[in-house]
Amino acid sequence: MQHILGLVRRCVEDYDMISAGETVAVGVSGGKDSLLTLTALAHLRAFYPKPFRVEAITLETGMPGMDFGPVADYCDKLDVPYTRIAVPVYDIVFNERKEKNPCSLCAKLRRGSLHTALTERGWPSMGQVFFTTGSASLDAMRRMSGGGVQQPQRAEAQRAVHCRERCGGRCT
Repeated sequence: MQHILGLVRRCVEDYDMISAGETVAVGVSGGKDSLLTLTALAHLRAFYPKPFRVEAITLETGMPGMDFGPVADYCDKLDVPYTRIAVPVYDIVFNERKEKNPCSLCAKLRRGSLHTALTERGWPSMGQVFFTTGSASLDAMRRMSGGGVQQPQRAEAQRAVHCRERCGGRCT
């Protein structure tokens, strides 16, 4: 974890990514990338010279078998506020539209749902709010370290298996 924290701090400092008083909202899927990003930022806030807040957000898209209870418990352990936003993406894509190639529509609906949910909560106008997803955050660290995290979390594995069954895995 020390190595990851060093990489996160280096990215944050090199690119002046966090200002004092900002809220860093992390999109949490339950997968390895988002949980590692959340963990690293939660630990970083304890000693970073510029005080900032960390919040976790999950879009519950209605995919069967997804349980975010363990993510909520983990956020409690990290002392990070956790927001779960229910959106009917799965129902629209697979039950209403019956998409044969759902990846693009699913991504657009998730992005739009997230934007709407954040706007409704006043987050874009609260002042300083920075939103990141786990995979985007870790891409920079991977380039710096030449590696990554190998073990997928259960929720991410479920999503990947379900996606492969529905669309041949084109969206993973």
